[in-house]
Amino acid sequence: MEHIKFKQVSIEDIYTSIIKATRVIDDRGWTGMQPVASKRIDTGNEFMDAIGKLLAENCHIRTYELAQSIGVSKAVLNGMLMLFTGMMTEELLLAYRLMRVKEWLAYTGVSIDEAAARSGFTSQSILGRVFQRKLKTTPAKYRNTHRPENFRELYQWEE
Repeated sequence: MEHIKFKQVSIEDIYTSIIKATRVIDDRGWTGMQPVASKRIDTGNEFMDAIGKLLAENCHIRTYELAQSIGVSKAVLNGMLMLFTGMMTEELLLAYRLMRVKEWLAYTGVSIDEAAARSGFTSQSILGRVFQRKLKTTPAKYRNTHRPENFRELYQWEE
């Protein structure tokens, strides 16, 4: 019997950016703020689209709350996420939160503590440990490396 393969869905596929607009310059030299499409692209996977919507609405959501919102048990949620993403629920939540906090650090002026809180991390110290483990750097060094000096002129973000 042939195995059925499902298209893998990545965090990037279901992620909703905090960036609302970016500065652009067109070929005529016009400069202005262009809205960023905040809606996630339809992945073609209703389950994963629902997960993305729930995470965009509440990145603080816990595994059991996510399972309840989808109407499945935690075990079924884990199994489905493993099937469609190759990640367990906790891994997916961490990856989503990490992607979000990296945007807060690279594109905004909010404090590191505020970036952690807005991204679903319970404290700046937990964020620091996650950054060391996953990115081999600190949140402050990440910000210094990735945020341009004129970020306020380049980006508009959700308040």
